Amino acid sequence: MATPKMTEAEALAALGGAPDDDIVTDGEVVGDVEPYADVSGAELARYVTTIQDLVVDDPDAIALKIAQRRLNAKSVDELLAPQEIKSARDYTYRPLNIREVHFNRSRFEGGVQVYAVFDAVDESTGEVGTFACGAADVLVQLYKLVDWGALPITVQIVPARNPSANGHFPLHLEAVTPPEAQF
Repeated sequence: MATPKMTEAEALAALGGAPDDDIVTDGEVVGDVEPYADVSGAELARYVTTIQDLVVDDPDAIALKIAQRRLNAKSVDELLAPQEIKSARDYTYRPLNIREVHFNRSRFEGGVQVYAVFDAVDESTGEVGTFACGAADVLVQLYKLVDWGALPITVQIVPARNPSANGHFPLHLEAVTPPEAQF
């Protein structure tokens, strides 16, 4: 049975805001500028509810996706590798080339009740993997990247420098500067 979609008010409450609040998703202040301060809580909640429309709750579709990965294997090792989903938090500050994104409904209580699953290549090792992340800022960023047709794209997952009110270090995506652009 499908989990009911959150209303904007429920999404807003899960994000910890009120309709006219500004939600600073990465919890840090740079100088006197608060990143993302122009995004109201209500706007962010609308994105979350829009993302929920993209959730695939079809077990057959998920099984087909796993089978497609197996059929696309290029080696015996790849074919026989475990189909594990890695936590995005374990891959911070690493260049990840995100190739495909989809959204799943979370079974955890609280939070935004949606998480992203994305296929990416860790460009520092060449490792291909499937990653999961439920951070609100990352969800919105991935949604917009998909909406803009910007995949594949190389980014890094970065935790906030300061903890949020509940003690977590929220994640967000940042562009990776190619080595040739650093000079």
